[in-house]
Amino acid sequence: MKSLIKQGTTAIIGLLLFSTPAYSEHSTNNQNSKSNSNYLTNVTPNVIGKSVIETTDQYLPLKQNLKQKNILVQVKPNNSPDTLTNTTTPKLKSNQSSLFTAANAAKILPADTALFGYVNTSSPDWEDMGRFQLFRLLGQVISTSLVFLPSQYTNYASYLQPWIGDHVVFAFLPKSEDKLSSINSSFLTLAAVKDEQALQGIIDKFKRSVTNIKEQEYKGIQILEIDTSQGRPSLTQRSRLNFLQLRSSKTSLKKKPKINSQKQTLAIAVVPGYVTVATSVQPIKQLIDSSVSQGNTDNLFDNPNFQPAMSHPLANKAMFGMYQNPIEYVNLLESFIKDPRLSFPPESMELLNTNIRQIREQIKPYNSTNSFITIQPEGLRFQVVAHRKKALTASQVKLANIPEEKILSSIPAATYSAFTGKNINQTWQIISRLFATQPKAADSLEEFRNFFRSNTGLDFEKDIINWMDGEYAFFFYPTKGGFLSSVNPNLSSTSSNLNLGIGLSFQTSNRKAVSNTLDKLNEFIQTVSKNEVTVSNSTIKGNSVTSWESQSPTDPSAYSLLAYSWLDDDTVMITTGKGAIADLVPQPYVSLPSAYNFKTATNSFPHPNQGYFYMNMGSVLSWAYGFVPAEFNSPYFQTFKQGIGSIYSISSSSSTTAEREQFDTLIVLAPVRKELNQFEKVKN
Repeated sequence: MKSLIKQGTTAIIGLLLFSTPAYSEHSTNNQNSKSNSNYLTNVTPNVIGKSVIETTDQYLPLKQNLKQKNILVQVKPNNSPDTLTNTTTPKLKSNQSSLFTAANAAKILPADTALFGYVNTSSPDWEDMGRFQLFRLLGQVISTSLVFLPSQYTNYASYLQPWIGDHVVFAFLPKSEDKLSSINSSFLTLAAVKDEQALQGIIDKFKRSVTNIKEQEYKGIQILEIDTSQGRPSLTQRSRLNFLQLRSSKTSLKKKPKINSQKQTLAIAVVPGYVTVATSVQPIKQLIDSSVSQGNTDNLFDNPNFQPAMSHPLANKAMFGMYQNPIEYVNLLESFIKDPRLSFPPESMELLNTNIRQIREQIKPYNSTNSFITIQPEGLRFQVVAHRKKALTASQVKLANIPEEKILSSIPAATYSAFTGKNINQTWQIISRLFATQPKAADSLEEFRNFFRSNTGLDFEKDIINWMDGEYAFFFYPTKGGFLSSVNPNLSSTSSNLNLGIGLSFQTSNRKAVSNTLDKLNEFIQTVSKNEVTVSNSTIKGNSVTSWESQSPTDPSAYSLLAYSWLDDDTVMITTGKGAIADLVPQPYVSLPSAYNFKTATNSFPHPNQGYFYMNMGSVLSWAYGFVPAEFNSPYFQTFKQGIGSIYSISSSSSTTAEREQFDTLIVLAPVRKELNQFEKVKN
């Protein structure tokens, strides 16, 4: 798996450096050139012309600045012989990790860089991925797909790998104060270079092979700008034959008008230790400017808000890591949507601007966010950390998290999926305040309140939300009872009913308010149904249960639409019928915290936390396959089942400390399955 990722990463760099349009331009203008597939394999890596770095007075500030940052790499002088050697190739010391090299890239980026991300192909996690069945299957698919990749691209990958480092950095540079920014003018990629002279040899060959290329020097750095809007991809022999057959057929294809005729370019430059690629020269120039600015030594690496991203325990082993400056990132988004080439309609612009204003309010308490993707023994882990500007007090942290997680004991272990949390009332107040700042959103919220009041006779905030101040749970679980048991989709002969119940459990500090609301709802359902729905009380396993019951048109016996019961003094359970609640009172036979799958999915999350999202994929898939027609059994579907069936569970949780908010997601995966030999297959 690691080799596939490594090859894929270098192939992407190859595609950027040697784009199809530029390559086809070479093919068009050089009829005597060799075939595309052998182009690079027959090139000898010789350096012709001047070196990457010229020691001129104009270049000196950049050279000195990079030297101060310990990232200046020596290269061959202008009078060096034409043949490449590896004697001056910069080597990482054995104790230098690729993360350290990735962090070094931050030393040439502006301090207020909006986004900094890296892919670490030397992480041991790439090897660990091979332990899981899902990635074994994906690896087989990727290996098969590489066969169909044009041969010149795979040659590029093998040719680039020796001089590309073990990480690739990508960044969104900050918005310029006096002009709008677009993705093209702010995004660039940096790839660490182990052999800068070999890279320059390739670039020199490339410059001589392509005609639609413009070369410029900016503050001592050579920038190549390739016009990719005019090039046409070269066709393989089979593709050319298919194209000619299509053109000669009777089918007439209407030519679509060009939506965007803007000039498309690819810019490449080499700075010491890195090759940088962008879709325009602007971000490369901005990168150079930030390195040679007069007396300005500010850079991203020295930004205090950036340090937690590199010192995080997961950073050194993460396959992928990312840092965001929230304010600068939102500034970029705001500028992106104003790009005239996007041509958003006025109503969409208004909605986007509203969303951005809301995001600005939400990110005010934070000065940075970090994200990581890693492998742990259970499977694939995603983590996002938002660092606060001002620390919370101990009482604020205690209020934010759930100390006891009592509500989990009301959920059955066989639950398909569950979502738990705390204090819906507080969450609703935050949402209401946010809506109140936007006129249209405020109007929509008021319309909803009026609609709810006119149709139920209840005040949504006072009668419903107000008492939801404790833990809550919303879950789907298997049951043969309840209202949904009468639903038969008739999709499969093996499924007599949905085998599904829906449960809601709430803790409250105001039981009297809850009882008043439930009494009002009981009166409401009888009134609107003209007493076709009755409210009845019964006892199940010692618990008093209230049920809304109706007569079925085909069955004279009553069936329950909804049922609720108090599990204890402060916890009420509501389900889809009396038969469904019978599986939950006074408590499930086996509760969710006791389930092995749930413990595996959540034990590595921080405790205490703000609740969970949990999906038992085995149970969900088993339930869903019951509605798949027996004849729907194609090889593609079987492959899909193998892949998705190797996911045991998906779970998420958020937690709060004084200094940060943290969000975690874990995908628990099945280990690689043992291949049965011929004897075992016969035996089974």
